[in-house]
Amino acid sequence: MIGKSRRKADASAAESRGNGKRERILLAAWETIRKYGFDKTTVSDIAKGAGIAKGTVYLYFRSKDEIMLALVELTNRRINDRLERIAESQIPPRAKVREILMFRILRIYDIVKYPHGEEIVSAMKSSISKIIGAFLDEQAALVKKCLDEGVKSGEFTKINTGQVAGTLVAMFELLTPPYYRIRSKSELEKFAGTLLDLVLSGIERKKS
Repeated sequence: MIGKSRRKADASAAESRGNGKRERILLAAWETIRKYGFDKTTVSDIAKGAGIAKGTVYLYFRSKDEIMLALVELTNRRINDRLERIAESQIPPRAKVREILMFRILRIYDIVKYPHGEEIVSAMKSSISKIIGAFLDEQAALVKKCLDEGVKSGEFTKINTGQVAGTLVAMFELLTPPYYRIRSKSELEKFAGTLLDLVLSGIERKKS
């Protein structure tokens, strides 16, 4: 945790030195790509949206692809920060596991289900997957921590918490885009909730 806090502090200091330009670039990129799509958006469009010269963009990012990857990383970092707060909360372990997994897939749905969202995911799938893989490992660790708490408190039976956590995270990753059969957020929430409740009921300690 110390290393993570230090990285955040270093990033904040760097951002301050740049007068928030990197953040402005990312915000402008997000808004522009959402409006026009990844392929049609140019670095000039992003620079205009950020209110800076095109050359300034290249002081922070080497290409449009690199900007997109930074957006993916920032988005997933924010998601994981929220998941960490859930894991550290005072709600029961079962509720923590459920909320962690449900929050992520519903947040991803909100992000992707806008014009051009799935186009971006499809176009940059191989590059994005490398970044997301590291965040999924963090999520599995958080789920394992919650499962360990549940086993210790007697809420869950004795299980291989690492294996179950990895399986849950991998299973729910299959519910992220592209969506072939999910037609709405409510449908996704209902299906995912039912699936998760079935799994969690299987590892709950039965009351005698």
